[in-house]
Amino acid sequence: MKIIKVYPYLSLAIIQALLILLAFPSLLLHGGHFMFSDWGDGFKNYFTLRSYVHNPIGADGLFKYDTFSYPFGDYVYYTDNTPFFSIPYRWICQHVSDLSADVIPVFNVFILCGFLWCSFLVYFIFSTFLGRNFLSFALAVFLPWINMQIPRLWEGDFNLSFVAPVLAGIALFITWQQSTGNRCKQALLLASMSLLLLLSFLLHGYYIAILALLLGGMFFFLGASQFKTKAGKMALILSVIIPLAGLALVLCLLHSTDKYLSLRPVTAMCYDCSVLKTNFSFLFTHYDFHSLAFPIATTRLVNMETMAYLGNIGLFSFAYICLGSVFSTSFRNSITGIQKDFFADPLKRSIFMGGVLTLIVSFGERYTSNRDALMIYTPITWLNEMGTGTLLLLSISLTFIFYGFVLLLSSNARNRLRKIGNDYVTHPLKKVSLLFCIALLVFLLIGRYTVTVYNILNPFFYFHFITKEVEQFRSLSRFSWPFFWVFYIWVMYTMFQIYNQSGKKPKWVMIGTFIVLGVIETKDYVTALRQSANKPDLLEAAQMEKFGKLKIDFNHYQAILPFPYYNVGSEDVALTIDDDNEWSIYTMQLALYSRLPLMSCKMSRTPPEFSAALMDMVTNDSLRPLLRNQLNDKPILIAVDRTLVNDPSQGSICSRGRPETLACYTKANEFVGRHHLVAIDSLENVVYYCWQPK
Repeated sequence: MKIIKVYPYLSLAIIQALLILLAFPSLLLHGGHFMFSDWGDGFKNYFTLRSYVHNPIGADGLFKYDTFSYPFGDYVYYTDNTPFFSIPYRWICQHVSDLSADVIPVFNVFILCGFLWCSFLVYFIFSTFLGRNFLSFALAVFLPWINMQIPRLWEGDFNLSFVAPVLAGIALFITWQQSTGNRCKQALLLASMSLLLLLSFLLHGYYIAILALLLGGMFFFLGASQFKTKAGKMALILSVIIPLAGLALVLCLLHSTDKYLSLRPVTAMCYDCSVLKTNFSFLFTHYDFHSLAFPIATTRLVNMETMAYLGNIGLFSFAYICLGSVFSTSFRNSITGIQKDFFADPLKRSIFMGGVLTLIVSFGERYTSNRDALMIYTPITWLNEMGTGTLLLLSISLTFIFYGFVLLLSSNARNRLRKIGNDYVTHPLKKVSLLFCIALLVFLLIGRYTVTVYNILNPFFYFHFITKEVEQFRSLSRFSWPFFWVFYIWVMYTMFQIYNQSGKKPKWVMIGTFIVLGVIETKDYVTALRQSANKPDLLEAAQMEKFGKLKIDFNHYQAILPFPYYNVGSEDVALTIDDDNEWSIYTMQLALYSRLPLMSCKMSRTPPEFSAALMDMVTNDSLRPLLRNQLNDKPILIAVDRTLVNDPSQGSICSRGRPETLACYTKANEFVGRHHLVAIDSLENVVYYCWQPK
């Protein structure tokens, strides 16, 4: 399995570039002018990016964002527009050259470069444990496309598709461990880890928690296994210092640039909710777009936040290891020896356990067992329609028939069966006990029963007693992402050792199976991305030509107030009115075209008192001093979608059935009538009014 050591990184770059062009043909067809997502949070994230870099830097500085929640605005960290990219890009647009019109294609290329960085880091990590060979190279081709974070591209959380922060953390830890004895290099690597935490936060706020936990966990388990030595004690100290150093850098940045920091909510809604954390059964439940997948899956309806599929290569390899260990004593002994070697290495053990720790957090503080039936999945549709019970019986029958033919044709197979039979005769209690323990373990993991237990292995369970700010990281399923990589480090190391111990024919079978599984799943993801993540750019000038029909002098106004009104991000249920997707897209396009800010809001962790002041204005016609003092003398342009305002079903949708929110939604829609405003223009079903605050 050795590969010639000639420019592997260049080869990976070429292969990944070709796959990127296959998955995103819009790069060639439209010059990068496309969107990964044209709805919901995805479109909003593009809008906050475009409007942030386009607007001039005001008196509040580079980090202030003023297009939502006027007149308060907010800071760039809460816009989901990837501050790591948007902050320097805005500075360039303001001080070097105005490239704001091209920010979306440039940003798309920036996101897609994540595939290259992921590929390089995967090759580095796996070549460390497996050597520079075909397996490491192939994994560096496949894994960047089939990991847990890729679906974030079409879901709209583009910056969460970046795998590089997690892999960079593992790579830095490996390099640090390998640099034992070189104190200067180790110190530089530790500083790099702290800097990585800060830069990862600027990619997306969740990375600071995920990476801090992973790095802290790896250092902790490294130190715990060597706590009697000086190096072990130092690792335990670093397990605290590194996360705290990264957190301190982030807090210093926020305290120095975010004037609203003290006003923000301490907690977030829906922490530890089942829809935002994962479950053991989701680790082997595939996506709908898979043409070939692991044959067992849960029947529970799942969303993108809870999904944590480990991929075909890893799951089929794991199944092979388990089944072989059950039915073959020699194979089981071989696997036992491989595991002893793996976990005897402090580096491998600490990386694996660090990933397991993050998986434990992703289960939440209260873990509920699988309460839904499992199904047997096949790539053949009509077989799936037969039902799980029938399909299971058919699978068992066909397995016995196939094995019977093997016994008839192979004397080696008959000899192995006799040996297994002799083992059961010689050690019946041992064999039966083994099978019972395996059956019990399988039932506990995937059986259909409902038990909720406190997850006392979860560090957040204890952090919660100290501070409620852990609730800011409510999407706990995201903490499962590092486990994907440590799982592959473990399972591929095991399979590689099995490969080395196998004969020539089994080796070719293993290579062939590995390639087939990798190629098919990569093809499935590329196809899914091609179909779901190549959308037209709705913020292009051509998309907003419709507003040219309006006879409105936008310079006459200070802001836009849209109805139906929406206000999302305060983490206060009473102040949250969800947006209609098409309407919010329309209002964002209008804001970009007119260069006017919106008095509605769709951001994250915004100060509740700002949302309360705006809500009080649209529902009770009250201008609180907090709001009045920041308005200027210009009137406000009001845009009303008559169809949505007059649709009674919209109230239930936007309020999610909450009576208090529904009352606010209804009163807000009566704003124009209460003020007896006269229409000044209209465009299709949207009517415009002029309102002068008093």
